[in-house]
Amino acid sequence: MEYLPCEMIENIFSFLAYDEHLRATEVCSRWKDIFETRVIYNTLLTITNKNREGQDQNCLNYAVRKLAKSTRTYRDLKLADIDFAIIERSTEIQFSVMIANIGINIVNLILQDCRLTYGKLLMIVQLLKHVQTIRIDNCSIFHDSMPVPEFMAIVENIQKVEICDVETEDDSSLANFLIRSNSANIILQMNYSCIEPKVELIENYASRLKQLACVYNETRTIRRILGSAGLALESLKLHRNPSAAMHFLTYRETIATQTNLRELIITMPISLRILADISRNLSSLEFLKAKIDDYETDESIPFKWPKLKTLDLTLSGEADVMLHEMEFDSRLEELRLHASIITKYTMMHIYEKCNELRKLTLAALSLLRCEKMFGSIGERLPHLSEIELQCGSRTTFIYFFESVLFLKHLRTLAFIYCDLITNKTLTNVKLPYLRKLEIVKNVKISKEGLQHLFTNCPRISSLTLRGCPGIDDDAVQVIVACLPWLEYLDISKSARITLNSIRLIFEGCRFLKDLQIDDCGRLLIEWRQAPCYIHSFHRLKKYYNAYPEYFYSYLPVEKIGSLDSDFCYYEDSSVDLSDIGDYEDDDEPSGPLNDELNHDEEEAEHIIVISDDE
Repeated sequence: MEYLPCEMIENIFSFLAYDEHLRATEVCSRWKDIFETRVIYNTLLTITNKNREGQDQNCLNYAVRKLAKSTRTYRDLKLADIDFAIIERSTEIQFSVMIANIGINIVNLILQDCRLTYGKLLMIVQLLKHVQTIRIDNCSIFHDSMPVPEFMAIVENIQKVEICDVETEDDSSLANFLIRSNSANIILQMNYSCIEPKVELIENYASRLKQLACVYNETRTIRRILGSAGLALESLKLHRNPSAAMHFLTYRETIATQTNLRELIITMPISLRILADISRNLSSLEFLKAKIDDYETDESIPFKWPKLKTLDLTLSGEADVMLHEMEFDSRLEELRLHASIITKYTMMHIYEKCNELRKLTLAALSLLRCEKMFGSIGERLPHLSEIELQCGSRTTFIYFFESVLFLKHLRTLAFIYCDLITNKTLTNVKLPYLRKLEIVKNVKISKEGLQHLFTNCPRISSLTLRGCPGIDDDAVQVIVACLPWLEYLDISKSARITLNSIRLIFEGCRFLKDLQIDDCGRLLIEWRQAPCYIHSFHRLKKYYNAYPEYFYSYLPVEKIGSLDSDFCYYEDSSVDLSDIGDYEDDDEPSGPLNDELNHDEEEAEHIIVISDDE
């Protein structure tokens, strides 16, 4: 007996209600494994109040009451854009009941863009008895009448704490509250605000800090932080404000001491000498991203990377000299190279030194004499699964398309600013295993080339054609006819598409999960002239995000009754462990393009989204 793939079974049953999914688990052990292990067990519940500053909290109240009675199983909970300081007392009680109900199985908690007190944070953590990971992202946390130190011993189960650009009166109080009574590792990210106020926090918990991303104003600050006793980082991202080159001595006194680093990202320019020192001292690096702007050195510098898996280099000049000196182990899986010029010698070094690559990104203003060298990519890099090429030169990629036919593992292909890829070029492209295609800023592709391309690449599920003037209604019709299984479509900045394209997409692409149609001038004008269609293009996008289930079936002719409250759409858990369900209103609208819809602007601003989709 031949079994259907798990992904196919999930797609077949993607429109079933939650209770029907549970009944399906009784059919056989394989179905039980699919729905309980792959789907139900690996879900993310997101509760979002998009109008947290508004006075009307009826939608949030209803959503909380509904989830308080839910019997669904979740491991991951995300609370976003909620101001706990202004919610009503009755809602606060129901919120506690909801947290206690679903908290039996919650392991991971995310608080994003929320405003709450330490007391409320304590209540959430206390009720989620099995939570192991907490991420607090861009939240505002303030003191209330409950002293924080009295409750330190309640959160001993936490194993990892992520603090990302949090606004609070006392950073030490937050850290003490979350980690003093347990052995949790700390991830601290200050990507937008400076690290100076967090120096004391880092020094106090240096031995437990594993990942640090920060912006710093003064060199002495980073010296003090990285000189803390017991600090043994595994991941470090440095950005100096204002941006300036890092002095060699600063690096020698700071970064070189972190010999346990597995990931290093330096956004300010560094010299070739510092890069060589990184190679000598940080032998455990697996991920490196750096920008090189100084090539002058008095010594011959060998670069050896025994454990490196990903290398991302931005160069102000050519890459030939640097690649010539580099030695990689077979561990290197991903190479991202951004340079002003990439020559045929660059490609020769890549073929010789990186023959186990899985992902390759090449971006340059000019690809010099690389046309024929690309004709060997299928033979020399047989394990490639993702390729991204970006250039503004005269390269036609004819030899490249002839060679990639032999890449049996190729799943993702991207072309950015590659103007010489034309309809004629695409005629002989045959990539039956390709799943994701991106073409950005191309002026010579139209429906004729797309017809040949999609006929020979029928398995594409993610398509981006952004900033391509040749994309019009006829091209969209070709897309819908050839790729009815599309899950992601981006046709932004297409000035020629009309409202008819939207109709075609919603009618033909029934499995569509994400549609990007920004900056389409003609479409926006037509939408404003059609008030029966949600009144405006901006509101269509909001409506699509809030009620995605209406875009997975044919457009309704008559008004449809309300859906089951536990309606779900499950995505492949190997790609995105999420589903969509538990909507907040039993009297949901019938369909996005029904003439009977009549939403006013004020009502749309109070949408509370309860879904399982990030």
